[in-house]
Amino acid sequence: MHLIPPTNIAAYFIASIAFLVLAGALIKTNRFYQRPNTQAVNQYLGINGLRGFLALGVFFHHATINFFYQTSGVWQVPPSRLYTMLGQVGVAFFFIITGFLFWRKVLVSQGKVDWKQLYLSRIKRIYPMYLFSVAIIICFIIYRAQKNNINLLSTSESFIHTGREWLKYLTFGTPDIATKDLFAINAGVFWTLIWEWKFYIALPFLTIFINQPRKLLAAAIIFCYTSNEKFLWFFLAGMIAAELECKPSYRQWLKAKNQHHLFDLGFIAFMSALFALFDSAYGATQALLGLIAFVCLLNGNGLWGLLHLKTCQFLGEISYSIYLLHGIMLSIGIHFLPSNAFYEQFYWPITASIGALTIFASSLTHQWIEYRFYKK
Repeated sequence: MHLIPPTNIAAYFIASIAFLVLAGALIKTNRFYQRPNTQAVNQYLGINGLRGFLALGVFFHHATINFFYQTSGVWQVPPSRLYTMLGQVGVAFFFIITGFLFWRKVLVSQGKVDWKQLYLSRIKRIYPMYLFSVAIIICFIIYRAQKNNINLLSTSESFIHTGREWLKYLTFGTPDIATKDLFAINAGVFWTLIWEWKFYIALPFLTIFINQPRKLLAAAIIFCYTSNEKFLWFFLAGMIAAELECKPSYRQWLKAKNQHHLFDLGFIAFMSALFALFDSAYGATQALLGLIAFVCLLNGNGLWGLLHLKTCQFLGEISYSIYLLHGIMLSIGIHFLPSNAFYEQFYWPITASIGALTIFASSLTHQWIEYRFYKK
């Protein structure tokens, strides 16, 4: 019997408000987060504020999947459009943001990018926190294996095999070792990092078309259309947004309009259409709606200033840690519950508690791991 059904819509909004309150408390008690956030500047405050909600959307998505996974043993999208779209739209917009920010770097520099520096900066930004999350996963794997009498490290052969398999984590792979639910430990979030890196690697080749946007658009459309990976449309959407952003005539037209509140309304409208009209976020039409919503975000006022609030900026700043840690926190939290029946009855109090712990832990890992590497 559920105290509150896992797909209850009101519970999502109540929990989100509670997380914002927690964010405010963490800001007040940690002087590190009272400094100006130099990573999010000027018109991109809205993007940074949105990141936090995207990461939380992925958390709610995987929390719901985990609930049904415990009873069915099948890892699949939840039986709820809202909770399906929260995660998929979150990932899709992370891809839009990547496409926008990095193609904009290329356009602003006229293709003269210091690629060595760019890749080094990406390694420093992504790998330290990623490797920390991998270390937690490995510790949890060893703990569960010992508890279940699974032989991973006791003989030289098993030690070598396990160690070799763990090396797959260096390239965001999944080891093939004798333990169950390995993919589910972190909700399988590493796949998005693989595609992020594929995009970074493709950038130098895409610069060939820097002065031929129509040819680039045609080639990209053909590539996305023929690919089975329909989320690739969102990288293209981000690149198109960057092309628009860098057009002087487009900027002058926007300045003349000066209708930030209309763009805020547009963002709400197109995001609502995305959630209301589709069962999956991935596809060309969905990417078009996402592109329009993102352009509205860029030219609005952060949803009438909501996304500019310190609490939203804080969640955006720690969003990468939230993204990497939330699945692990869910797996560990569920593992130590007394029973599945207890989990089913108190799903929302448990999920909200795990979410709060994830935000708290992410505030620490961002401060002591992420920030120290990418600032250097």
